[in-house]
Amino acid sequence: MTRGIIISDTHSGHLLGLTPPEYRSVRPEIDAIMTPFWDWWTSSLNPDGYDVMIHCGDIVDGDGHKDTSFHLTTDINQQIAISKAVIDSINARKHLFVYGTPYHGGNILDYEKTIAEHYGD
Repeated sequence: MTRGIIISDTHSGHLLGLTPPEYRSVRPEIDAIMTPFWDWWTSSLNPDGYDVMIHCGDIVDGDGHKDTSFHLTTDINQQIAISKAVIDSINARKHLFVYGTPYHGGNILDYEKTIAEHYGD
């Protein structure tokens, strides 16, 4: 039996994006909301991991070239690190990625491709 998980729109780098606690602590009022969300996320994952994870785009939130008021960080390298921590929390043997919107995934550099290449997928 193959065990899989499909996720989408994690928006690493956004204040309300799926973010491990070690990357937060910017705004305590937001952390009060996001900490229980992360706890729910990790408790909902299969402890034995998955055969495949499919991420359907908008892994990172992007550079905020229109608005940065809701960004945890606009540093793309930091957003990529956050996204890797989220993906690693899933514990999947294979990863499949779908491109998101250019606004979030990158107009010139494709951040989602960078993340996919990290996993060899």
